[in-house]
Amino acid sequence: MGIEELLTTLNSPSFQRISGIFAFFFITISLIFAGLIIYFMVKTPRYNNNLKEKWEDFLYFNDFKKKDKASKARRAWKKICTLLKNDVEAEHKLAIIEADTLFSEILTKMGFKGENLGSQVSSILGPEVPSLDKILLMRLASLRENIVCDKNYKLDMKEAKKIIAGLEKELDKLEG
Repeated sequence: MGIEELLTTLNSPSFQRISGIFAFFFITISLIFAGLIIYFMVKTPRYNNNLKEKWEDFLYFNDFKKKDKASKARRAWKKICTLLKNDVEAEHKLAIIEADTLFSEILTKMGFKGENLGSQVSSILGPEVPSLDKILLMRLASLRENIVCDKNYKLDMKEAKKIIAGLEKELDKLEG
């Protein structure tokens, strides 16, 4: 088959009709999949939590990097609270891990050194941060270690919610 025969076949009305049908079919399938992706992204609790804020930032050309530290911590905290809304143990475990990471970052910014939250809290001496509940933070660090080290660890969801509620008060103290 030469190039001329190939061009004649490609330009024939029957081939154009078949390729048009295929193009319509694949464009339709692509649009359906794009719609499904958007639908499931909106329905996912972790994504849906900040959806309005992200769209406002995008539409009004807000500078994402100029947000202050407190709002960054608060956004992270909202994500943690969203994880606790469902009664799913895996999401509660993730909330504990995220809370540990958040408080570790906060203490690092405050100048406390350590490789994890437990060592940072241990390095706090006496009245350096008098309003901080060191026992609660140590419990959080211990709980995180249990979750990370033991894949079969059974998390008490009531205890997780209680710790997170206490941590929210600690976050308020640190921001205030």
